[in-house]
Amino acid sequence: MSDCAGPLSLKHFGSSRPEISRRLCEKAGKHNDQLTKAERWLFLSRFDLYGQAIAHPKSLDDIQFDRVCGRPPRDVLARIIKAITGLGSISEVVRDYGSPDRLDKLSYGALETVTMGWWTFDTSEVYAIDDDYEDDAVAAAAGLVAESLRPEEFAFEHAVRAKFLLPETTEAEGEESTPRLEESEKTEDELDEIRDKYFAEQDAAAETLKKTLQEQLEQELKAASEEDFAAIKELRERMEVEVAEDVKEDEDRAKEIEELEMLEGVDDMDIDSDE
Repeated sequence: MSDCAGPLSLKHFGSSRPEISRRLCEKAGKHNDQLTKAERWLFLSRFDLYGQAIAHPKSLDDIQFDRVCGRPPRDVLARIIKAITGLGSISEVVRDYGSPDRLDKLSYGALETVTMGWWTFDTSEVYAIDDDYEDDAVAAAAGLVAESLRPEEFAFEHAVRAKFLLPETTEAEGEESTPRLEESEKTEDELDEIRDKYFAEQDAAAETLKKTLQEQLEQELKAASEEDFAAIKELRERMEVEVAEDVKEDEDRAKEIEELEMLEGVDDMDIDSDE
């Protein structure tokens, strides 16, 4: 079905990023296979990586998958894994160290690095991207979807994190914690140059992905039926209600916190006066 008035995506989802309720995000993350066609289109209409991950999980390539998981860039991740284990990929690490008896063979630095999401302190300062997401629920849902795609990797990470946090897990004498890579040897100016180049590349990739997803959604909507468009309309109306409920819930919670802080302040004043 075509629309001579303009793009179907613009007509049915608007020009701005759509609001999505926490309730729908929870469904998307925990029960992704139960999403309706209209709900997938709603997430896809965000035209970003998180929306793609939720709408079409199996379309993610390895680079996109790592990005959704908040991991380092692919080449940096490979260097980190090589430094802490001598291996070349996360799947190889899981294969060689995934069993409980093999987990003890990982160094303190390896445990710490995996616990940090496969980052080192030096690399996170250069490559870690703060998405500044206005809706963390979407990113959280995308993360759950990613976890369902490769459960063995996340099971390994959870096991490592649990072991690292045990009181008896301590750094051996003379052992370094997270490995120091080539980034640690560079000057601040050199790091700024690397950081600026990387962020520019990510911005360009995001813009390319946006156009790709716009074209994809447009093609899917052209094959949609009148019933599909009615479902989109109903869904967007439902989102208005549910998002308003989210806002009210946040306001009520903020008010409760403010009242508790005021009570604590009064109690502190009473204690001071008694002294």
